[in-house]
Amino acid sequence: MRCGVLRQKIGWQVVLVCLTLLGQGCEEETVDRQVPAFQPVDSPLEFKVLVYDDPALAAMIARLAGEWTARCGDRYTVTEAKLPNDLTPEPPRADIVVFPERLLGALAERGLIVPMRKHVLQHRDYDLGDQLPLIQTAVSRWGGETMVVPLGSAVPMLYYRADMLETPPTTWAEYDRLASQLHQRGPTDGERPWSGALEPLAGDWAAISLLARAAPYAQHPDNVSGLFSIDRMEPLIESPPFVRALQELCNTAQAVEMPALNPHQIRRAVYAGQCALGITWPTHAAAENEAQTDAIALAALPGSPEVYHPGLDRWDILSRDADPRVTLLGAAGRLAAVVQGSKHVLDAQRLLIWLAGREIGSRISSASQATAPFRTSQLGQAHTWLESQAPPELADRFGDQLQAALKRKRQLFVPRLPGAAAYLTTLAAEVRRAAAQECTAQAALHAAANRWRVINAQRGQESQRQAYLRSLRVEGAH
Repeated sequence: MRCGVLRQKIGWQVVLVCLTLLGQGCEEETVDRQVPAFQPVDSPLEFKVLVYDDPALAAMIARLAGEWTARCGDRYTVTEAKLPNDLTPEPPRADIVVFPERLLGALAERGLIVPMRKHVLQHRDYDLGDQLPLIQTAVSRWGGETMVVPLGSAVPMLYYRADMLETPPTTWAEYDRLASQLHQRGPTDGERPWSGALEPLAGDWAAISLLARAAPYAQHPDNVSGLFSIDRMEPLIESPPFVRALQELCNTAQAVEMPALNPHQIRRAVYAGQCALGITWPTHAAAENEAQTDAIALAALPGSPEVYHPGLDRWDILSRDADPRVTLLGAAGRLAAVVQGSKHVLDAQRLLIWLAGREIGSRISSASQATAPFRTSQLGQAHTWLESQAPPELADRFGDQLQAALKRKRQLFVPRLPGAAAYLTTLAAEVRRAAAQECTAQAALHAAANRWRVINAQRGQESQRQAYLRSLRVEGAH
């Protein structure tokens, strides 16, 4: 069906509904008052799509432009750009922006993107109910509103060599013991690098590695906040669970001679037989070819039966039937939204739900190294996101682990507030200082917490607190 015809039909349906409900009023979710109810077929619209920091994703979206035009007559063009260090107060010069998940807070808080209209989200081609639970209820929302459509969220997982390890570790304590043992079992010829375990320590990834380790220690079932106190916006990263996680990370980094790599370098190292355990995630979009092997398996990141209660200043033990793992959200992933100021908001949102819908969403999402399946219906196609060298059975394991991760009751977000990059960069620098034994874990996190306090003050303590509440979907934010 052509979009012009679709706009025409929807327009007359809206008129009839509003006349019927005249006494009750016509709610905004039923009709966009800024968009004319009738758009003639012979006046195609043109949209500008801006993609931040993902050339491969931009190329795929551009490649599908002809299909959109053939479908409805409208057109769009795609521009790819580097993400600026900080956003300007003006909206991006585009109708649609595609961006890393951590940018959501900055865009939403400045009013630079438009919330998704409820009736658009209910369109049958979009199939909102098909989205994995945390994608729909957490990743896509800011405060009480759905601000974006998802294009997939890569969740850090544990790759391991099945020829060296039969069962993956379930706790971080077990992981650390295995890392040291496996490090001693590596090749002794010196012809290739070897490490018992690799965790991302390059750039801002060092901060994300710490958060992945700290998540099961810090995210108590009785609390919603893991990084800041919700009453005073006081950083929690120098509290016992984070100190414990960083000390364990440092001990293992020293024991296995862990270099500073990113997740994609780690995945290649696992395939190349250069490490036994590696924290990364699957991707079909990697530019480099990994070595071929059937000895690769994957599992969820470890968890912990012990969790810290900040209000009571004590460590609790989870019940036996409780999940010891916590999903880390926002480590990667891509979202898309309509930019404030677009002349055709409703039509731009229709383009969004096509890009993220059941028909096209898999083709677009799998083009990026930062994404993963985000719909239940995509789990059976998990191989589409998997590196071509992976053994066939890895696809089912990937789908199962991703589904479990994206429906967990406990999750921790990587900072997605305004200034997210500053929080991460500051924390990452201190993690590397501690890993290099330049200071203790406690001293490193104390320095990071002080820098986080400065960032809060520079951006407005109460403003950041309200943004943090909205990021957690906590009632009471205004």
